[in-house]
Amino acid sequence: QTLLYRLAREGYDYRHFFAQTRFAGFPLDALIYRLRDGETDAVIVPVCQLETMASEGLIDAQDFRVIDNIAPADFQCQSSTQLYPNWSFARTDRASAALAKQVAAALLALPETHPAARAASSLGWSAPESSYSIEQFYRQLEETLPVSLTLQVLRWLQENQAWLWGALGMLLLLTLYHLWLEWRFQRTQRRLLDAEADLNRKRLALEHAQRVAIVGELGTSLAHELNQPLEAIKNYADGCLHRAHRQVEVTTLIPALGHISQQVTRADAIVKRLRRLIRRAPQPDVELAPHNVMDDTLALLAYEFRRHAIVLTRRLDGVPRYDRYDAIGLQQLLLNLLKNAIEALASQPEPRHITLSQHYLADAYQVIIADNGPGLPQESQCVQQAFFT
Repeated sequence: QTLLYRLAREGYDYRHFFAQTRFAGFPLDALIYRLRDGETDAVIVPVCQLETMASEGLIDAQDFRVIDNIAPADFQCQSSTQLYPNWSFARTDRASAALAKQVAAALLALPETHPAARAASSLGWSAPESSYSIEQFYRQLEETLPVSLTLQVLRWLQENQAWLWGALGMLLLLTLYHLWLEWRFQRTQRRLLDAEADLNRKRLALEHAQRVAIVGELGTSLAHELNQPLEAIKNYADGCLHRAHRQVEVTTLIPALGHISQQVTRADAIVKRLRRLIRRAPQPDVELAPHNVMDDTLALLAYEFRRHAIVLTRRLDGVPRYDRYDAIGLQQLLLNLLKNAIEALASQPEPRHITLSQHYLADAYQVIIADNGPGLPQESQCVQQAFFT
């Protein structure tokens, strides 16, 4: 501070006079050695530090130069700054006044040639000097050398390097911990996605197997439904052949051929409904009116209704409208519900009734299927158990 104060008093920009300053701390001898070894350009040490080390044979004083010596002529050491009073003694309450007088008398009487004075590099003791010059110097330092915020921060960082490195190390550990957690999260997420995809595949396979099972259960009904158009086609074809052998007019065959075309269309519709039902690949939602899906479903079960002498009563309320639905899933649901109703009525005496109510509500399509079967003999909570039929 005294050196910077002197630079400022002589008109130098003390903030940028030195390229870099660093407080190395104790021991002070190391500063002189670093200057001797060329590790730094200049050092600031207490007064008489250089002379003391030279007298002890630790260094050669000729290898060093004190910059701008302004020490008094009768002072045995060189100094680049103004001299101020050195250490002073003060008595505490624990020491007696008599002891203080004895110590003061001994120090004042101590000659500079005494071994104790030489060991302390002291020229002797005197009465306490006034501290006014020191107080005035501190005030001038505060006025001349205001410490900038940057310098304060740099000094704080230098003084608290251990804490700073500890904080950086903790930040690094937290960063590594965060990366480790992120890696575990990504791995868990991938596993969950794989598990979800596997469950979806199994669900699709199960739905396909269920649809195939339904088709197997409907085999008799489908065979009967296909048999009717095929028999009609055969009859119309035999009639055409018979007329052709009789060499009748070709125009008389047109109605029979038209009937054959109608029956082929009917059989094709049955096959298409069957193919849509057992299709394995997942189908996207499509625009449809749900009651049309109900019509297709009832067509697949028409033979079952006739075989079991079931009277089907249909009711449609509201204005039919199109919306996006899973057509296959909806048809599979309706098939299961209707088959349950048919199975419930199979062992019942006539009359057997199924009432099918369809309602187009404001924001939903509602289906109610009711039959006059025996109902559930078990408690209602059994229905919620897995694999209960």
